[in-house]
Amino acid sequence: MEFAYLTGWRLKSEVLALQWWQVDFDGGMVRLEPGSTKNADGRVFPFAALPALAGLLRTQADRTRAIERASGSIIPWVFHRAGRPIQYFRRTWIRACRLAGLPGRLPHDFRRTAVRNLERAACPGPWP
Repeated sequence: MEFAYLTGWRLKSEVLALQWWQVDFDGGMVRLEPGSTKNADGRVFPFAALPALAGLLRTQADRTRAIERASGSIIPWVFHRAGRPIQYFRRTWIRACRLAGLPGRLPHDFRRTAVRNLERAACPGPWP
């Protein structure tokens, strides 16, 4: 959810489908290839410009490596549950919103929030 909040990418089709080969730590970029987005355009997000996002990806890479070592398998997804792709999150999302005192929020709300935050920070676009 934090990745979606920071980038504004679509949660199910872009964030949860993200794989490690699309993350370039040396270049500080995350890529969506043409044809993998709703409008079929590719997208590149310079995560090096956002320290919180860079830290999130590094932490997730460390967690993934630990699970790979323990299980002896390769995990291609950036975001997963114990090495398996995340497919359902609705109940968890609803519960988290209720516990935060924000019932009725939608994951899609992150798209508008991210664009607004990135524009306020004067980060170059185009944004999702």
